[in-house]
Amino acid sequence: MEWEKRSAYVFIKCQPGTTESAFKKLREWDTTIGVFALGGKWDLMLWMDTQDVESAYKWISEMRNWPEVDRTCTEMTYYGYRRDDRFWEQPAWSWIKVRSNQVYSVYQELKNYDCTACVGCIPGEWDCVAMLHAESWDVLYRWMRDLQTKGYEIEYHAPLDCWWNPAFEGTWKEYNTIETTTGAYS
Repeated sequence: MEWEKRSAYVFIKCQPGTTESAFKKLREWDTTIGVFALGGKWDLMLWMDTQDVESAYKWISEMRNWPEVDRTCTEMTYYGYRRDDRFWEQPAWSWIKVRSNQVYSVYQELKNYDCTACVGCIPGEWDCVAMLHAESWDVLYRWMRDLQTKGYEIEYHAPLDCWWNPAFEGTWKEYNTIETTTGAYS
């Protein structure tokens, strides 16, 4: 399935000790496709369905006023692609940001990777956000090394916890989701 100008990826830095609270609040939004607890520079990543930039602005502005949120980085999707297979059943998966010298070429290449569950073209600091999945972490690592060998720069975001919105199938009829509860915040 492909889409255009439809979703946004929001990376969120929380105030110390407030990540769990923000994680739970984001689960209540009807625009949330999934929310992911991360380690490193960002504490959370929100994947949200937005019909336009104005609606994304409204939701993100609300979130920026929460006492839990220190700062955000929003990546609006220009083009997007999602495979129809059940990627969440794979034992190894991760989000990556990818940068190259040709925005559209990396998007096209990631669409054709066997390990790509979904990819969004987000022209800006980075060219794409993608979820890669595999039957093992070794295989996932080989896919990422292959991208680096081809000259792509990668920023890696492995979820420590995740939640998929079980109601989202009805909102975005072609998008199949299940509720996944895997960690401390679920």
